[in-house]
Amino acid sequence: MTRYLYIFVDESGNPSSGEYYVVAGAWCISDEPNPSRALQSTTDNLAGIANSLRDSSTPVSELKGSQLPIEVLLSVVESLNGGPAFDDPSVKHQQLPWSGSRPIRFTIHGLNPVLGIEVLKETLGGSALSSGSSHPEALQSLSLATILNPLVQAEIIDLMRIDQVKVVLDAQVWQAPVNRIEAGLDVVESVPENITFETRDSAQTPGLQLADIAAYTWGRQLRSGDCGSGVAYLDNLRLSGD
Repeated sequence: MTRYLYIFVDESGNPSSGEYYVVAGAWCISDEPNPSRALQSTTDNLAGIANSLRDSSTPVSELKGSQLPIEVLLSVVESLNGGPAFDDPSVKHQQLPWSGSRPIRFTIHGLNPVLGIEVLKETLGGSALSSGSSHPEALQSLSLATILNPLVQAEIIDLMRIDQVKVVLDAQVWQAPVNRIEAGLDVVESVPENITFETRDSAQTPGLQLADIAAYTWGRQLRSGDCGSGVAYLDNLRLSGD
């Protein structure tokens, strides 16, 4: 049976402006060829936890960090460390390609986009990037490359335990960064040849909802400083070396 390494990618903030921009990847192993079927049980259980804590008659239909009260968000993030993922039949819990027994892992990258754009302008100049609008796209591309970094780092991911890598992103705005990444991967040694990129609707893709929760929690901590416990929980689930 084919073993897929899924990396679900979402972002929080704007790479063009503001005080923060965060990109998160949610990693898991599954034998489901359809990314919309992986992690369904996990997100159903997390949505149930959120509904039990919310003071609302309208149930959560999609996990989105921005739509959850802060105390509910932190409870959902805390639960990622526990039972829901370990009880999910759509993800593998043994012979994992990373150290430890956590079936879901995260990579997270955050930066100040204003500072990042200024550094790009000073470092690369106008001739390297065709227009000012290309600088945010470059930041987005570099952020994506950073959260995919364990794929090209020795001893972080055991690629021998994986048949195919699928990177799933939440919107078409990722198309240009993906093109840049694919071109870059062609010249990097030890990159898995069986890596594909695709976009999906987050409402129909549980893994993207988990990436959203991670990105929003990390970004909110940078913005408001009230998600420290959530960041600590996520930090425990980060892949080493990311």
